[in-house]
Amino acid sequence: MKSPAVMLIVATVVFITAAAPLFAAELISYQGRLTSGGLPVVDSTYSVTFGLYRDSTGGAALWQETAPVATADGLFDHLLGSVTTLPGTLFVNEGRLFLNVALDGASL
Repeated sequence: MKSPAVMLIVATVVFITAAAPLFAAELISYQGRLTSGGLPVVDSTYSVTFGLYRDSTGGAALWQETAPVATADGLFDHLLGSVTTLPGTLFVNEGRLFLNVALDGASL
């Protein structure tokens, strides 16, 4: 008979493997370029707010997060959902969604 510790480890691995799809992270990779007057912004870290909306003209955000993004020649990348979890039901219950990106409160 196997020791209780070995059985616990096996049971834990089986549970984590079986439950993995339930806990899968909902992340969306997003890349962009910040410019000012058509030129890349100065390399720095900027506070950017991302929001998903039901309507292209705005309204109440269905999901939103603010994150610091570092730029290099104006380019940045961010994983949407890495600060505020993206609800899995958001993509099931809603049809088309619109992403708004704002820097210092101004939509880009």
